[in-house]
Amino acid sequence: MPEHELNILAANHSKMQVQVRETKPWGWISMVVILLLVVAAGTLRLFWHRATVLGEKDTVVLADFANSTGDSVFDGTLRQGMAVQLEQSPFLSLISDQRIHQMLRLMGRSDARLTPETAREVCERTGSAAVLEGSIAPIGSQYVLGLRAKNCRTGDVLDEEQVQAARKEDVLNALSQIASKFRTRVGESLITIEKHGS
Repeated sequence: MPEHELNILAANHSKMQVQVRETKPWGWISMVVILLLVVAAGTLRLFWHRATVLGEKDTVVLADFANSTGDSVFDGTLRQGMAVQLEQSPFLSLISDQRIHQMLRLMGRSDARLTPETAREVCERTGSAAVLEGSIAPIGSQYVLGLRAKNCRTGDVLDEEQVQAARKEDVLNALSQIASKFRTRVGESLITIEKHGS
């Protein structure tokens, strides 16, 4: 191959490399900007969705706690404790026990336990937004408390919280923690929780 042709080929090759080098950073910058926009949109959507889990006018039904510890001291007391914690919130509105009992009577189940299924039916009939299902389970010598909020009509999980208690004596503190976490997640501010907390 003549030297003149080799020089032209080398010049063309150099020109191509220069063009690639010049355009490559802009391609990366464009990709990074698009990626950042997608992440920002996803984050905004996540926060917007979390903030609108429950509105101020929405009511909720608190079901009985599922107790798999075998310790009857937790029967009824955890639901009562959670109700006290949540009723302190000016943001949440629990359906009263009196209204729940009236609805159970109308359903022909006046002495039924408020299982998650029954609570969901009460929730639908009272036009409430969500049912709260609590649970306590043993893990060795410790306890795990859970709280799940479900949409009454669809059954979709709106929020789920879980806290561990090292000893039986710590269960009430764990209950308070889980209530505070839930109140925050449904859109209540930390200032309001501190102001209207135990």
